[in-house]
Amino acid sequence: MAHKVHNCSKQCGYETRKKRHLVSAECAECKKEFLFTKSSRREQEFYFCSVSCAAKQRSKSRSSDWKVGKDGYIYKTINSKRVLQHRFVMEQHLGRRLNQGENVHHKNGDKQDNRIENLELWFVQQPKGQRMGDRIEAAKKLLEDNGFIVIDASKGLVDGLLYGSDMSRVFN
Repeated sequence: MAHKVHNCSKQCGYETRKKRHLVSAECAECKKEFLFTKSSRREQEFYFCSVSCAAKQRSKSRSSDWKVGKDGYIYKTINSKRVLQHRFVMEQHLGRRLNQGENVHHKNGDKQDNRIENLELWFVQQPKGQRMGDRIEAAKKLLEDNGFIVIDASKGLVDGLLYGSDMSRVFN
């Protein structure tokens, strides 16, 4: 037969049963130790001691995520301000904020390719489009990356270079 616990009142009985289900946890935001009643439906990775701590953590995680805007540029919002990733990358590379009139240009025209080797700093407003030389270099690289042989006609053709090659994969 199960042992029954007798309490002085109904209220005291409720408190005793409640204490049996209390779990100790550390707040993911403020690191304070707290107790809460754990539900089997509430299995979480992080626990928070208050609504305000949970809200702080949510706003942090939202503001640190990079997103793609309607204009094609990658950005994130920090303190209600839109920060473009290509400008941020260039500022980190330079070790300073960009000055007025400085513009970051994507060499290959891909607004989402924010590697530093694809970015260059311009000091005036750039014209729309791309430089023809940059477009040609990007096209050659794309062809070579996909297994095509690209011959630079300005450098001449060495005898026997294409002997035995599959001519369908060669571009002049």
